[in-house]
Amino acid sequence: MPDAIQHNTLVHLEKTSNKKSMTTHATTNVLLATAQVRVKSWFGEYITLRALIDQGTQITSVPEDAAQLLQLPRSRTEVRLRGLGDTMVGVAKSKVLLKIRPRFFSNTKIITEALVLPKLASAHPDNNFHYDLEKWKNITLADPNFCNSERIDLEIGADLFQQILEEGVRHEEKIVAQNTKLGWILSKTNQMISGRNNVRSAATTTIERFWEIEEIKDEETIAEDDYCLKLYEETTRVDQAGRFVLRLPFAEDRRLGESYKRSMARFLSLEKRLEGCPKLKAEYRKTIDELITTKHMVKVEERKQGKYYMPHQAVIRETSLTTKVRVVFDASSKTSNGKSLNDIMHTGPKLQKDIFDIITKWRTWRFVISADVEKMFRQINIDEEDQASQCNNNNNKLTTVTYGTASAPFFGCKDADRNCKSMRESRYSKKNKRRFLHGRFTSKLECMEVQEKIAQQLEMYGFHLRIWIANSSDILRAVNRAEENEVLQIQEDNCLKTLGLQWSPQMDCFTFSMEVKQEDKVTKRMALSNLPKIFDPLGWLTPVTITAKLFIQQLWIQN
Repeated sequence: MPDAIQHNTLVHLEKTSNKKSMTTHATTNVLLATAQVRVKSWFGEYITLRALIDQGTQITSVPEDAAQLLQLPRSRTEVRLRGLGDTMVGVAKSKVLLKIRPRFFSNTKIITEALVLPKLASAHPDNNFHYDLEKWKNITLADPNFCNSERIDLEIGADLFQQILEEGVRHEEKIVAQNTKLGWILSKTNQMISGRNNVRSAATTTIERFWEIEEIKDEETIAEDDYCLKLYEETTRVDQAGRFVLRLPFAEDRRLGESYKRSMARFLSLEKRLEGCPKLKAEYRKTIDELITTKHMVKVEERKQGKYYMPHQAVIRETSLTTKVRVVFDASSKTSNGKSLNDIMHTGPKLQKDIFDIITKWRTWRFVISADVEKMFRQINIDEEDQASQCNNNNNKLTTVTYGTASAPFFGCKDADRNCKSMRESRYSKKNKRRFLHGRFTSKLECMEVQEKIAQQLEMYGFHLRIWIANSSDILRAVNRAEENEVLQIQEDNCLKTLGLQWSPQMDCFTFSMEVKQEDKVTKRMALSNLPKIFDPLGWLTPVTITAKLFIQQLWIQN
């Protein structure tokens, strides 16, 4: 294959860009002109995208995720983007060559360049539009779903608009229908420049989340959570080896497109990247071999329709006490119809205890003990009927809960909760249940006793505990002697990550640290990106961080 795919996300986690996304453009209050088009990908297949036809934008552009879906070769460019008042809003640094056809059979083929942007300003039209479709049944619409507020994958600007225009205009109740090579496009007649600034950036989203107050779940989310819990209770079983076996919580519409070609392209890119780092390649190969040896990944029949092929990538965690290199499968990789496995799967309810409550109770006890479940997700099996949704490009399928799928955290917490609930009911009196659940104790002897019983109970279901830590050397020595467990020796300068915070077992206190790069020129985006690095769920640092929050607030108010 040609070495044309310049953007590679295979050996790092996806991060949102801090660059702004697009220029100001003409919009309508009610109805925007849209079209469904077929765009040729690097693999030669045509992928259907939804395009916004926007005469107020000078250039044609695609968002980064659509460009990755197409996997087209990119060429370097540097186009400065300007918005209202001729203000600079960003720079586009790459472009792709698009080959566009209408959604219906036609000899029309449009070739045009498009800038690649982090996001489009009009990711979705403003509102759903209610209209009688019968009035347009005698013409071929460019977008049969023009009424719906759906995702925009391509923005056709004035540079291409004149090329697609055809003769023919119709008016119907303030709606104008314009004939184009892509079909008839519909828009409201009172089109005007939007009064709001549509330029958005990842930093703007970050600041919105920074001030956001947690909202109550809507009814739809509650219904989905109830479905996941009901599915778990009705279908979960324990196999002969003592492992939990689960069904995946699919949404009602679980149709996916073709995914093998893109998965293979990313695999080839990953191999090329690993060739330049032999040590990383050896660690990665070792992890893949372990999946096969443990039968957590097994061979399947030849490729056939209905399978979902997940690309995988290496995530390096230098601060990890156990696994420095982790293989993460990308269940958010889009198929040819624009949907991924995570898009058709419910996430399930959040079962984790509120961290504020956990840390507050943590401080009320003299002794605490903690451990890591070794490869927790891989100890939970997926029912064979659902395993076809977890394939990779080598015709292997994953047989366990996969790190990177939307429902994995729900399954991990639910199984652990079910296991611990059974243990509490069978071995402990009511007054001791609360102490057992949080691993907090008043005496070393009690702590040692419960540690042993917890380890034995979880081991029955394949959950092996390792990397034991405690705020007492005596407890750790007892744990180490009992089962030759891997324990972390307490040292004065040891600060360990637990509950997302840094904890010093020797001093039995939580600490904070952050790295701030020294720059000659400090911008408001740099200030914004540094503050969220401080994870402080209990507000211990509020007297300090409130000053920074007020400072950032004033920066945004004054623009």
